[in-house]
Amino acid sequence: MPKLWARYVAGDPALYPLGAWPWPQVPWSAVLRHRSAFPTPRLALVEALQRQNEPFLAADQVLRQAIEALKEPTTFTVTTGQQLGWLTGPLYTLIKAAHAVQLARQLTALLGPPYRVVPVFWLASEDHDAAEVRTVEVGWGRLLRYEGLFAGPVGRHRIQAAFPPEAESLALQRYWEGGQLWERAFRAAMQALFAGTGLVWCSGDDPALKALASPLWIAEIQHKRTYQAHAIAVSSLRALGEEPSLRAQPVNLFWLSDEERRYPKPEELG
Repeated sequence: MPKLWARYVAGDPALYPLGAWPWPQVPWSAVLRHRSAFPTPRLALVEALQRQNEPFLAADQVLRQAIEALKEPTTFTVTTGQQLGWLTGPLYTLIKAAHAVQLARQLTALLGPPYRVVPVFWLASEDHDAAEVRTVEVGWGRLLRYEGLFAGPVGRHRIQAAFPPEAESLALQRYWEGGQLWERAFRAAMQALFAGTGLVWCSGDDPALKALASPLWIAEIQHKRTYQAHAIAVSSLRALGEEPSLRAQPVNLFWLSDEERRYPKPEELG
């Protein structure tokens, strides 16, 4: 839907129902008030982020301070994310990360004390689409491919000696060591590029974070919240003459293991 996205970015009011807030003139003060109404278990969140980012905290004081700041009720986040591409994946992965850093700085200046906005990069560790993460384009039409065998979530994949010889000379390849978890390799490579910016790395494949989100899982199973939201979005798209490309399941959750990622069967939902 390229034309639809162009209209949205240009600020076409007809597309406002597709987003929570109008773009590009976002009423940030209203967003802040709206977000403040939702309680956040900040101490548990900070503890999880400190654990996930622990390998970098001693050398990156800006990162440490950004995570510590999340303890305060006046600290908020700008969050982006992407699949864990080999060698960080497509260029837009880096552009999204840089934009999150820039926007967080702009909003911190705009809102003023005591508010602070921290940039967060969501690591799509539980994604299962190996085709999206195993290749990297290093020149016009020059595609390199990792031939390792993926099974379940890509972030849990143990890196194998299955890289093309051309990869040995690439600077970021040193992070994709044999036996290393794919998520940790991606995280380390991204940290090398964004150290000192305060960009916080957050993986959803974390039992502590999943426990914090348990009310969402219960609501999804009992009330089919995402299915209902998808139906509203589909209605809005069709009113604009567009046909949606994604189909929703009645319950949009997954069973995860090291070997698989799949939709639960109806009898498994109780």
